[in-house]
Amino acid sequence: GKKYTATIYRDAPDAHWQKNPKAYVIEKITVDNKTVLNLKLAPGGGTAISIRP
Repeated sequence: GKKYTATIYRDAPDAHWQKNPKAYVIEKITVDNKTVLNLKLAPGGGTAISIRP
């Protein structure tokens, strides 16, 4: 299938809504229609993903 670049904005391993709320990581990976992402979310945290051709 087609390949895409996913830019993932995710919680850093030490992120915490009270103790370290601004800790995040940005990573780029190549994905396709079979890619599965397993994401660990910090308490009160989240993830944003931008997918581009």
